Amino acid sequence: MSKALFFDIDGTLYNFQGVMPKSTKRALAKAREQGHQLIICTGRSMFQIYPELLCEFDGVIGSTGAIVKRGEQVIYEHYVPADTIKQIEAVFRDENAHIAAMTEHQMILNEACKAYMLDRFGKRYGGEQFVRRVLGDYRISDSFLPFSNIKKFLYYDASITVQEVSELLSGVCDVTPSSIEAEKQCSGEISVKGINKSLGIAKYIEASGICRQDTVAFGDGPNDLDMVEYAHIGVAMGNGVPALKERADFVTKGIQEDGIEYAMKTLGIIA
Repeated sequence: MSKALFFDIDGTLYNFQGVMPKSTKRALAKAREQGHQLIICTGRSMFQIYPELLCEFDGVIGSTGAIVKRGEQVIYEHYVPADTIKQIEAVFRDENAHIAAMTEHQMILNEACKAYMLDRFGKRYGGEQFVRRVLGDYRISDSFLPFSNIKKFLYYDASITVQEVSELLSGVCDVTPSSIEAEKQCSGEISVKGINKSLGIAKYIEASGICRQDTVAFGDGPNDLDMVEYAHIGVAMGNGVPALKERADFVTKGIQEDGIEYAMKTLGIIA
């Protein structure tokens, strides 16, 4: 029986140096050969997804569920309302946090946030070239209010915790720790309440006529929790955060230990 396989990108398909293990490439190719659908399910916006990756997948859930595509067809799309943008700006007005807004085509941020991302993530991960590839096209702005096409927000190095931000935006937004700085409680991702990866999966399988019992999701970070719980089989990477491993149906090996291939073989998805 063919399955719909949903994959996070960072820490799942690719390591944090921007490299996909050969075993992962091999497993994805075999899964397609055996008739399974492959769907990206990421917090990244469409402009941040590598073109060579897009062509290997049947669909995309991007911006943590704010856009869902099957092939080239947009199934679902959601934008952050103007009133919510005002509330988010108000929360960070007196903060020293670096905040960026994500649209489908570019990142919106100020000069200080751009410099922070290039410096911190360039040093920590795959160097400035890798960070610039992820950063992609961007628009410099000190306010997000002029933009009506924002899908989500990212923020870094705030003086208040993720829990405190969540409380300040309670009922309006979902706030999760940053996927690339999961150990820090001062950086996070902000999405409109209820817009998440599990919603994206639900929209995708409804449009595709796929049964939920035929879904498998693979992830490693905080924004994968709802996705791993929603899918019929939720797989946590060995390098994943502890909370995800606790809720997953199966914990595979780490990304550098052929984790994707190991999970697919162990679960009988590929031979």
